[in-house]
Amino acid sequence: MDAIELPTENFMARAENLSDEGREIGLKTDEEIVRFVANNTFVDGESLNEIYPQVEEFLTAYRAEAGKLDQVLDFNLFRKTPNSLVKQNNL
Repeated sequence: MDAIELPTENFMARAENLSDEGREIGLKTDEEIVRFVANNTFVDGESLNEIYPQVEEFLTAYRAEAGKLDQVLDFNLFRKTPNSLVKQNNL
């Protein structure tokens, strides 16, 4: 790597890590909020978690879908520099 590519790669690696970290923190926060509400909201003496046991199934599916975000935001696309792109011939 040259003097320009190395700092760019270091920056992109750190940005990707921060993005992953933020996404994980967001998922944990969402799960905690859903669990808190489900465990502490009562209808006729029963918590929503008791009434709707599907809450855990929902959270499992939610986490699985969130795992697909890596396919949506691919930091490798940002790493493409003029030196790494293939030049196309004009037709």
